[in-house]
Amino acid sequence: MRQNQIKVIEASNLSVYENIDNILKVYPNPTIDYWKISSSIIIESIELYDIVGRKVFSTNPKSQEYEINSSCLSNGVYFLILNNKKVSFRLIKK
Repeated sequence: MRQNQIKVIEASNLSVYENIDNILKVYPNPTIDYWKISSSIIIESIELYDIVGRKVFSTNPKSQEYEINSSCLSNGVYFLILNNKKVSFRLIKK
């Protein structure tokens, strides 16, 4: 008698960006004074939120590179949202 076999199927990523590391870089992280964003695609929008969800910065650079000055921000964890929530990062300010 054969036992039932279980087949595991891995779900594929349905994201628009298959390999985000080749498309977008955000550095240095953690930082003291700035985060640099470098992208192979146009960055349409940038939003930065603090840990409690308050928007602390937003802009529409329409370019492939942008630098966020973090020197006026408090130390802590921030969430970076790019291109209307298609890409997000956790950033740390020291």
